[in-house]
Amino acid sequence: MSHRKFKTDAIMRQRLLTLGVMITFHFGYLAWGGDQHAFLFEAEAEIILNSFSSPETLVHPAVLIPLCGLVLLLIALFQSQPSRWMLWTGWAGLAIFHLLLLAIGLLTFSGWILISVAPFLVCSVFYIKTLRATA
Repeated sequence: MSHRKFKTDAIMRQRLLTLGVMITFHFGYLAWGGDQHAFLFEAEAEIILNSFSSPETLVHPAVLIPLCGLVLLLIALFQSQPSRWMLWTGWAGLAIFHLLLLAIGLLTFSGWILISVAPFLVCSVFYIKTLRATA
């Protein structure tokens, strides 16, 4: 296998896993109060739609950190050679939120939250392996 083909395959694998991390992030499940719950994609849409009337909702750390992570990964997705800093920082912004969800799921014994975090964690394992291999 030529070096060029290997590098092209590694870049394609990295892009697919970046996209996978971004997609699986949105399927995290939030539950609070008595009967209130939402998936992250629903909460994100509501926050973005409400940000026009109250922009202060965007500066909460639980919103700002994952949003910055998503933006960094989106930019990296379209770059021919994204910086490793951008890939790691973007992933970390999303992982912080999902690790918090994992802790909440474990502390409250919420199966729905634990199940919703699993795809992101599995995808993250492959993402990290790929980033380390393309060093």
